[in-house]
Amino acid sequence: MLIRIILLGIAMGIIPFLTGMLYTGGKNEEESAVKNWSSGFVACFALFQVLAIPCTFFRCSLSRLAMMYFFVLLALSLVSLILNRKRIVNMLKAFPAAVRGTPWVAILAFAVILFQMFMYARYTHVDDDDAFYVATAQTAVQTDSIFHINPYTGSAYKAFPSRYVLSPFPIFIAVLSKFSGVHTAMLAHTVLPLVLLPLAYAVFFIIGRELFEGDRKKTAWFVLFASVLQMYCFSTTHTQGTVMLLRIWQGKAVLASILLPFAFYMGMRLMREKWQVRDWILTVHLMLACCMVSSMGIMLGAILLGIFGIMIAVSKRQLKKPFGLLLCCIPNLVLAGIYLFGF
Repeated sequence: MLIRIILLGIAMGIIPFLTGMLYTGGKNEEESAVKNWSSGFVACFALFQVLAIPCTFFRCSLSRLAMMYFFVLLALSLVSLILNRKRIVNMLKAFPAAVRGTPWVAILAFAVILFQMFMYARYTHVDDDDAFYVATAQTAVQTDSIFHINPYTGSAYKAFPSRYVLSPFPIFIAVLSKFSGVHTAMLAHTVLPLVLLPLAYAVFFIIGRELFEGDRKKTAWFVLFASVLQMYCFSTTHTQGTVMLLRIWQGKAVLASILLPFAFYMGMRLMREKWQVRDWILTVHLMLACCMVSSMGIMLGAILLGIFGIMIAVSKRQLKKPFGLLLCCIPNLVLAGIYLFGF
């Protein structure tokens, strides 16, 4: 079992990194392994949404969905490896110098993040929502189906659960379980937090890097401040820090901790006139990812982009970019229409 967990962890490091390289890089842009990895996860979430929704409505088995997802990810990774081989070699050559130039505050921030990861691995938070989310994932694995069996009763659904079927994050956990053979409860409570928590801080890192124009020390201070602040957010059970440090394996926590901050990062890039064609493509994938993890993401992702669109229209007196952001939200609008009128 330990070997399976290690292999899954390696796969969730390498595959998103390679996939992300298809969406990053360009003229006058500094290479960033962290941005490649976080962008790759956005793309992986989006791809799963594109595959899972048709498979759900056509009553495909979980095994078929898992095989389709695996082969598409493998193909994207191989294509990226071929296209970006020189970038990868250059990053490996630059790695020793980057490590030597690491500010001491970055080491302190890394230690805080490791402590939070240790708490996830050593202890368990029991959350009532797992009675549906984790149970749905395990039911899908056991029955080799997608939203066919009610996890509460064990009987077949008479109709699709409209609140959840368009945001199949529990099925994503089921597919990972199918790949690795790791039980969904262990996967959700122990394995995923050790990946998703660093992913959340990776997004904080690229936000800080953008805010401080690449200043490594200021960025490290930003990540350290953010990591400490998260531990003092338990004023209610619904703050961003609470869901991030207690139940990040749930889709709504991924939305609040990873995807909405990533949308904020993309908005900052657009405001600073740094967008390229691949940024528009990544933003469409980001909206799909928001829809995949939570039904709230269907609207909240579009709302956040809409706010940036209004800011650009007012401050820069431009309509082309706000219209482009509206086009990026087409997946949200389509899924919202299905939710309102399709069930």
